[in-house]
Amino acid sequence: MPQFWYNDGSGLRLVKEFYYNDGTAVRKIKEGWYNDGAAVRKFFVGGDINSSFAAWDAFGTSSPGTAASGTLTFKSDGSVTGSGLNINSTAPGSGNWFTPTTTGIGSGYWIRATATSGSITTGVMNSWLQLSSNASWTKNATSGAGSVVITFEIATDAGGSNIVLTSTGNVLEYDHA
Repeated sequence: MPQFWYNDGSGLRLVKEFYYNDGTAVRKIKEGWYNDGAAVRKFFVGGDINSSFAAWDAFGTSSPGTAASGTLTFKSDGSVTGSGLNINSTAPGSGNWFTPTTTGIGSGYWIRATATSGSITTGVMNSWLQLSSNASWTKNATSGAGSVVITFEIATDAGGSNIVLTSTGNVLEYDHA
């Protein structure tokens, strides 16, 4: 699917939405089509932040001495995956932060992770990261049990002044039997 970009004077921005005025109201365009002389082709599919995004619980179990982990990855195409080593995933959560998934949509969004309980093993915390590439957070170890509860925020700007999604109660955990 082609992408539309515009220059707002400070940088190139990915166009995420199109609107038109039909004389009675301003309406959001969900799809755009054009005829190139050979065929009618779709050039735009509108999408949006998943307003029903549910929190994740990624839970990995393992025997002592073997790594166990819970990992959550927000992908640049708008999807989210949760995984764990020897995963036993409970309440896995939503699959997308943006619907429908769209290649490169993350280039217009930033994410920040904040631990509300516990600490993370790997992943950037408390900073805005552009979702032009995948962003992952992991809690793991080779013994014992542990967890971290994370709030994720997604914004349309690098400073986080326009937050469009907040997801609380995301859990990454591990346990050794």
